Amino acid sequence: MQPVNLAASEVVVGPGVRFSAGGALARSLAVWRRNLPFLLLVAVLAQLPGFLASSFLPRGDGFFSLGTRVETLLDNILGFVASGLVTVSVLDQLRGLPRDNRRSISIGASRLGPLIGVSIGTGIATGVLFLLFIVPGLIALVRWVLVGPIAVLEPGVDTWARSTELTKGHRWALAGILVVLYLGLSVVAVAFGFGGEALIGEPGPSLSPGKSLLLNAITSVPGPLFLSFQSVLDVVLYEQLRAEKEGADVGQLTAVFE
Repeated sequence: MQPVNLAASEVVVGPGVRFSAGGALARSLAVWRRNLPFLLLVAVLAQLPGFLASSFLPRGDGFFSLGTRVETLLDNILGFVASGLVTVSVLDQLRGLPRDNRRSISIGASRLGPLIGVSIGTGIATGVLFLLFIVPGLIALVRWVLVGPIAVLEPGVDTWARSTELTKGHRWALAGILVVLYLGLSVVAVAFGFGGEALIGEPGPSLSPGKSLLLNAITSVPGPLFLSFQSVLDVVLYEQLRAEKEGADVGQLTAVFE
């Protein structure tokens, strides 16, 4: 039965439903729009350490500067943590239940040790693979895209193996979703970069520390927006893939916390 007050694109997935990239994106967008302030707050906090690193560590030209590398690594790791912290809130809303963001954060925090551990491992591994070879990095990211929700909802399992198992058979579709998402982020980030430089000036020794920090803040705006959406998308992908492969409906996924 369709939950009350949910549009067709938000109907709870149940047994026998096939995974759909379009359906996952539509349902993720619906949840994201309704919860943007909460999701954006979690995303901003997750990306704050990376922002501070890029603002105060040496940041020369190109990706290989210390500040840029540390920022990328921290954003990668804490992005998985953000996904885990919002997991229960997203699943509750997919069930048609009232939002309870405090409950989601509380449950995510209770799994914080394993969540941070798997996030560090995944973040470093995917970051190194992207740095050395872009294609293997993308493959690893697709295989392990579900580690955040799994760490919260399925404690004690081999998180990487579990994510690999659930994504099998749909990795081309998942890769397409992630490529579109990151291409969108890149385009918007470049636009903000040009806009910031037009307003404040190009980065360099001639730019005062205050203006340099402001420029970095402007160019960092797209990051939390995209992370807030991806944290929802990760949970929706997990829910849909489990529904298709194991016949689990969304209620079963959070029943352990009730």
